[in-house]
Amino acid sequence: MTPRREQGYNFEDYVVSNPLEDEIEVQHFGHDDENEDEKRGGETEREYILIDDDDEEYDAGGRTMLPPEEDTFPELVELPCHRLESGSLIRAGDTVELIDRTDRKADHTLSGDFLKVNAIIEDLKTQEVRLSGYRLRRCSYLRPLFDGKLNELFMLIQASEDDRRPHMIQGLQSISVIEVLKKRKCEFTDKDYEAYDVRMANRWAPAGLKTSMEIKDWIFHQGTLICRFAHTVVFDHNSVSYSGEVRKLYRRETDRVTNTPSPPATTSSQASSLASGTDREPRQRRPSIEQIDGTFAEQRSPPIKSRRFTVGDAFSGIGGVSEGASQADLFVKWGLEKDELAIRGYAENFPSAEPLHMDAHDFPAIARRCEHGVDILHLSCPCCYWSEAHTNEGKNDQENMETLLTVGPFLKAVKPRYATLEQAPGLLKLKKHRLWFRKVINDIISMRYNVRWRVSDLSEDGLPQRRRRLVFLCAKQGLPLPAFPKPACGPKDSGLPYWVTVGDALEALERRGANIHDEYHQPEEEKLLGLPREPVDPRTILAKCITTSGGENVHPSGLRKYTPREIAQLQGFPMDYQFKGSRGEATKQAGNAWAPVANTRYFLLLAQFLEAWDMGYIDAEDDVEDLYNYLEEKGIRVPNSTRYLKKLTKSIISKRKHPLWGSTYKVDRAPRQRAPRAAPVAQTTRGQRQVRDAAEIARQRGEIIDIN
Repeated sequence: MTPRREQGYNFEDYVVSNPLEDEIEVQHFGHDDENEDEKRGGETEREYILIDDDDEEYDAGGRTMLPPEEDTFPELVELPCHRLESGSLIRAGDTVELIDRTDRKADHTLSGDFLKVNAIIEDLKTQEVRLSGYRLRRCSYLRPLFDGKLNELFMLIQASEDDRRPHMIQGLQSISVIEVLKKRKCEFTDKDYEAYDVRMANRWAPAGLKTSMEIKDWIFHQGTLICRFAHTVVFDHNSVSYSGEVRKLYRRETDRVTNTPSPPATTSSQASSLASGTDREPRQRRPSIEQIDGTFAEQRSPPIKSRRFTVGDAFSGIGGVSEGASQADLFVKWGLEKDELAIRGYAENFPSAEPLHMDAHDFPAIARRCEHGVDILHLSCPCCYWSEAHTNEGKNDQENMETLLTVGPFLKAVKPRYATLEQAPGLLKLKKHRLWFRKVINDIISMRYNVRWRVSDLSEDGLPQRRRRLVFLCAKQGLPLPAFPKPACGPKDSGLPYWVTVGDALEALERRGANIHDEYHQPEEEKLLGLPREPVDPRTILAKCITTSGGENVHPSGLRKYTPREIAQLQGFPMDYQFKGSRGEATKQAGNAWAPVANTRYFLLLAQFLEAWDMGYIDAEDDVEDLYNYLEEKGIRVPNSTRYLKKLTKSIISKRKHPLWGSTYKVDRAPRQRAPRAAPVAQTTRGQRQVRDAAEIARQRGEIIDIN
């Protein structure tokens, strides 16, 4: 046997402390290089042994033995360390700066991206060394999504919606070592900027730096970097992103080591390997105390009776969100709307909620946590300006645009546990609105919330129209970030319940017929179309997106447009829902709403996440894509005493992905072969809702009342 060796690395790494910024006094120092290998245990040798043996082996009888089965020599090996051309030694866990290949030209200082090294891989055939890890980028390059503070980085996770692997696995990138410029020091933390900033990370400066600009330049090129956010971008099959996420780094992703670490967070795929204990103590709701270091102490309390979660509805309009939240068994505490007719109709539909007739910009100044504090806050800022259909300037454009600036103040004043926003997809899709989209995200994370967003087609939620909306889900840091609902409807070959069609939505109204007491449903009074269209079977079509004017929709008869009551039915409102004003105003009120039949699924899922958190079933850093499967894999038995979790059902995985964009409005009827239709949501009447809400108010006042 002939061994072959390659000597490892034996060198001294260059270590330098870092300076601080601006007007802080610079402390000069000398340095004494130390052998980094000695500090790390000295494991610097790599050894490859090549075995050559030409001798034949024989058994006891002198017969030639068959050669043993040859082992396959690995093509890729993981190295414990690697020396750069600059002489620096890198290992897993280190951060390196990459060469800037963008050819950017600017007056200010620029740099390339960075990489947090997870593994060092060598190809034994080509002898190429590659680094596997997570790409890091300067926050200043994505302003105003992040504040452009000196040496602040974010972790960039790029994923595909067609890839079923976890996003963190997809986000690993492989970079050739020749792309590395130099080794950098980076600290990964979940602390807020006020608790740990660039001044604290860079306390020393080399001799010779005198001016503020010299110090800043040295910090930029040599100083300690700080990463505290992870930004996930999910691309579709066309390499376009319509969903993403921004969150604070999880504790397990930081450099900090605590004496009392939190229980390890797990994903659904890992949950089956946990202990089989199913009796878990409920978690007490965490106190509303701002902690700038990002830490939250675990607090548990004895089991408590499940309660109804509360909702605040900003920019409520006629109350589409409040209706959906009520159908999900949440208690609507207040609704805010500037339009007088809309708020009058809202007050009639929700007598137990406080109607706030005011400008949204004035609310944060008068909001009080004891009166307006809620578990879930929703904001539906006016969407006309952000819509792709908005091509001409309008008189209210500036006012509608500035309503997005209320998101941050609302979160600061109300401090909900969860928050949702609904907006036209043009805010994300159109390049001219991109900076405003980033501004909204910045306002959310500045208030210490994690956020994820997605453009969804509401027809997958049981709405009988192709209506796409941009929805944001926000969670207070320290609470689990909720997942989006899985599709509930789809084509007949998808395995999902079939689409809810126009005929399905109008069936109850057609059976009732015209009502002389319903001024918003008088078909015979509707103006006939000048050019009638060909009649269609209402069970073979989905409506086009309904707008404040009803949109480009025509009644299946082809003779007229829809009545306001029919518009409301296509939006998922109950048949006895109250509107105010003329028929045109009623159509506007119904068309402006986030469809209740769709948002009910969102609010029910948010309530289930909150209840699972309060019961101690999930932790803040658990990546839960499907709550039902997660609890099932962990072996958790949900008691019937829960209010929301007992309604949790197993999702059906679609066999066919429905395209998000397209103009398909006709569907196959196939009455005998069609897949089972989605069961309609059990809607309570206005009277039932009023009695139930009165009972909730009495409970909050301490009065004894029992209602089934």
